Amino acid sequence: DIIGPRHEAVAELVARPVERDEVRTTLGCVRDMERILGRLSIGTAAPRDLVALRDSLAALPALAAIRAKLASALLGPAEETGDVLADVEALIRAAIADEPAADLHEGGIIRDGYGAELDDLRRTDVYTLRRIVPEDRGLPWSG
Repeated sequence: DIIGPRHEAVAELVARPVERDEVRTTLGCVRDMERILGRLSIGTAAPRDLVALRDSLAALPALAAIRAKLASALLGPAEETGDVLADVEALIRAAIADEPAADLHEGGIIRDGYGAELDDLRRTDVYTLRRIVPEDRGLPWSG
């Protein structure tokens, strides 16, 4: 019976307005995860999709804390998966700029300080990059 547990969950949220408001506020930070994960799985995610994923994952501990206060089968405490998702959220937070460019080709996606080699390349002028990069790859430089 699917309807019974749903009615129970709705009744509990109606009876507990504080928790209902906490859920509403916390879910306001969660983006369309199905769309984001779909884009990630087929390789079409934009940098801002990663920020949306990061922000959505950051809301999970607050949701888990609210769920711990609720008793209905659909809303009550769930299995622990927070550690794995917290690691993903922390990696995105460390690697991706807070407000990355909308497109991969615009740059400004990886956070300054995330990788020393990348930071060095950012400080290198275009003329030097045109000479260094082909040499690193064993290609002749035509400049």
